[in-house]
Amino acid sequence: TGKSLREGLPRDFLGYMGTVYADADADADDEDGEGERGGPKLPEGLRQAYDAAKKRAAEGKADGEKDGDEEEEDEAENPPGDDDEEEEERRRRRRLSRLRSTFRSEARDRILRVCRRSLNLLDEGCDQIGKRFLSDRQPPHYTPTEIDSIKEGHPPELKAIWPDTLCRLSRPGVARLCVEGDKAVVYHCGDNAREYRGNPLSPMEFELDDAPALETLITTVEPRWVMVKDLVHEDVEEKMEIAKALYDEGILAVCQTGNR
Repeated sequence: TGKSLREGLPRDFLGYMGTVYADADADADDEDGEGERGGPKLPEGLRQAYDAAKKRAAEGKADGEKDGDEEEEDEAENPPGDDDEEEEERRRRRRLSRLRSTFRSEARDRILRVCRRSLNLLDEGCDQIGKRFLSDRQPPHYTPTEIDSIKEGHPPELKAIWPDTLCRLSRPGVARLCVEGDKAVVYHCGDNAREYRGNPLSPMEFELDDAPALETLITTVEPRWVMVKDLVHEDVEEKMEIAKALYDEGILAVCQTGNR
């Protein structure tokens, strides 16, 4: 394990963390109230060895008892100092339990910090996946009806955007809006080559305050339309320029209303 991974860990934590020490949680003194309960159990092999050692110790103690009067038997069974040793053992187990509890609490906090940081990166990660998908996919193959509504199928006199022009994305999924720093960036697959990644993506950069209007255009798909003047922006000229930029890229379908 590298030094950076061990940084901040308690000193000698390996002396009380591990499956061998797991029973310190269950065996902690109930009167103390600080030991963890329901912790992981020892592996079966270690459990059997532990029980066998306890049994041998108990049998050896029984074989060593001497006959005598009741006072001598009590003294033999509970020689001076046994109570102190048992109390010391209980204190040791309580101390181990507290150390394990502190270690687990700190580990949980650090894991949660990593999880929170990862959650904050979810949106950025999804944007990366979305851009990679757009880069990998084939360019859209439009139907004759779709071609009639995009720049490719329009005569020059109809290639203008007005406040009352109806707009929508040429096809669902052909473009994605991302926020990168202080820019709103639109990625699309309209210029993709038939060969795999034959053409790199050519992102379109806009000011950040254009993002609401861009989002409306990119999320409006068949059968719905949105009128240019209804886009979210302060200036109607800016609304027309945003729609015109997407239209010129061939990813915005339009429908003119009224006579021009």
